[in-house]
Amino acid sequence: MVSIMPDKPKKPALRSATWPFILCLVMAIAFVVFFYAFRSSAKTAFDLTVAAIPSVRLFGSGSADTVRGYYLTYGALAGAILGLTYVILGYVLLGLLAIIRLTKQPFGVALSGLLAALPFVWLGYAITNQSNKFTPIATGAVLFIGRPLLYAASVTALFAAVLFVLSFKYGKTA
Repeated sequence: MVSIMPDKPKKPALRSATWPFILCLVMAIAFVVFFYAFRSSAKTAFDLTVAAIPSVRLFGSGSADTVRGYYLTYGALAGAILGLTYVILGYVLLGLLAIIRLTKQPFGVALSGLLAALPFVWLGYAITNQSNKFTPIATGAVLFIGRPLLYAASVTALFAAVLFVLSFKYGKTA
């Protein structure tokens, strides 16, 4: 059968709405990799930091041992939670960019991925470099979650930035 309607040009892969989901997987996998890469150094730093906290010295280290155990056992799951949060933020931003019609531009989808990664880079930086370590729970969050989050979000932002740059050349409709 012959169609009298002209064929619609195919949308380039760099403008696909699956990129926030792919970037969410990048963030979650990178977090888990960095969590296990820094696990032993975080455990050592946790023990040294908790030993210097006066309240833990006065009341025993049982709670600190429990907190360390929880972070070592379940800390990698934070990558899944952060990845899920990233994909929700990425799709909300993609929807907002669609409302103002920026997704019609070649860089729209990549821009939403990049903008979604930046708060996580800031959060990882703030947790790692600006948070106080007065309790075992706060120390664990800084050492076991902060540094992997900073590096995973940086990798995701870098990947999104590469997509952003490539979208100017390869994101145009043929």
